Amino acid sequence: MLAPILAIALTAPLARAGWTDAKAAVSVLGQSDFGLGQVNGGGAAPSAASLNSPGGIARDPITGKLFVCDTENNRILRFSSAAAFATGAAAEAVLGQSDFATATGGGAEAKFNRPDGVHVDSAGRLWVADTDQHRVLMYLNASTIASGAGPDGLLGSPALDLAMPGNSAGHMTQPRDVACDNAGRLWVADWGNHRVLRFDDAATKALANAANPLVNTAPADSVLGQTDFGLSDSNQGLGNATVATMNRPWKLEVDPAGNLWVSDTRNDRLLYFINPGTKANGAGADGLLGVASFEVEGASGIAPGNFSRALGMVFDPTGALWVADHFHHRVLRFDTPAGDALANAADPLVNATFPDGILGQPGFDSGLQSLTADGLVAPTDIAVSPYGDLWVVQSNNVAGGSRVSRFRPDPDSWRSDVLIGTKKSSLRGNDLYNLSGGGQTVSAVSKNLKKLTFFFHLQNDGIYSDDLKLLGSKGNRDFKVTYFETISGKRNVTGAMTSGSLRASGLLRGTTRTYLVEGKPGPSTRGKKKSRNLTITGTSLQGGAADRVKAKATTAK
Repeated sequence: MLAPILAIALTAPLARAGWTDAKAAVSVLGQSDFGLGQVNGGGAAPSAASLNSPGGIARDPITGKLFVCDTENNRILRFSSAAAFATGAAAEAVLGQSDFATATGGGAEAKFNRPDGVHVDSAGRLWVADTDQHRVLMYLNASTIASGAGPDGLLGSPALDLAMPGNSAGHMTQPRDVACDNAGRLWVADWGNHRVLRFDDAATKALANAANPLVNTAPADSVLGQTDFGLSDSNQGLGNATVATMNRPWKLEVDPAGNLWVSDTRNDRLLYFINPGTKANGAGADGLLGVASFEVEGASGIAPGNFSRALGMVFDPTGALWVADHFHHRVLRFDTPAGDALANAADPLVNATFPDGILGQPGFDSGLQSLTADGLVAPTDIAVSPYGDLWVVQSNNVAGGSRVSRFRPDPDSWRSDVLIGTKKSSLRGNDLYNLSGGGQTVSAVSKNLKKLTFFFHLQNDGIYSDDLKLLGSKGNRDFKVTYFETISGKRNVTGAMTSGSLRASGLLRGTTRTYLVEGKPGPSTRGKKKSRNLTITGTSLQGGAADRVKAKATTAK
């Protein structure tokens, strides 16, 4: 008997991926459309869908829920994963208030007094900079707690119902933001004291401190911006900025390597600290963005590398840094921020920091505020999803604002790449994308009706995480085709592949799922010439791009 032959072909062109400058946002929170910017939607009281000068934003890395610091309403709104993507969506829960219609501030345990910064750590704990109450609060399991719930932890005061500003190791004055690294350290932008505080094992300290209302048991472990605790002069009283001074530090961000970035707001610069957990009190920064040197304060006028009150920052999954340039009404992107910051610090004569992209303005020489889909009004903070979506918080001014605009990367930022071969170590199809399946071929020969096994890899070849959809073709009476998923063992997924679709969710960029495809010639092929065409398609559910492989099985008489 002659053997049936299974041939598989694949081809495709490689395309660019990334961001188009000055692109329009795709949805907005806090307003019913992009042309509106009214406080609380024009109503006399807030609602579940309104905002009043929001300050900070954070995304829970576990659940995908979004937390927005609705500063002037003295509350934090929690949006479900789905609602975070929809224009005008209502929040699912509120903290700091007992209901969505209340906006009173205060120092009670479950109240806020103009909260300005939020962060959700890798354990799902919510950290809040309760600015005018001079404290930092911690909430366990923040994505599931009920509206009006009280905090579980406290820093900056001995008791939850006390407002005790100060510049000691255990006190703060108008903290504006918080950020946590993967080692459990919490960093606090102590705005009123012109410094940044570090708390080691912060969650444990916050819990213990909240449980003991008589003594402040949670002092900070180190300070940046001042030479020691107990000091609070802007730029350390020197009159000008230096490598180790700060003037109203507002927002913080920890990069993927654990390094600290500080928006030194009144000095119109970003400071970059390498291995900050090991630095002594008052240590100088290692790099900077926004100005020519550590001794220069903000430059006047709009230019690509200048800031006018740089505020919130976020690192996207590619490692790019996005910066909210507040009074220039734009967001700037730096693709190699660490290298840029170090290079700029090494050259004290010129500002060598030039951004690689921009949102909110048609170009780097424009700084107009605009209540449009492609415009911004006084951006204050930014959040990002693994899929690359950016949420840009905008505070309120005479032009409006009080909204959060969501921007999406270009469609070609997400790519599904299908590779296939007879061995795991020998695959074809990498970096080729098409819908015809023509071009490359993998063949196998079956003798005596033995089944053929093919390894088929579905790879996220885009620059962000992606949800990928798999489709296969049904078998026929001459050939039985079976699909197996190999994440844990060998699971038959034939029905999902051929009658609907099999979904690979949250596939990180550059990672691969491996599947098996078995082709078994049926008895009807014995001694006869039979053919069987097989098609497998992997499709990005984010960008829509698809990659298809085609197989042909032939029995030669």
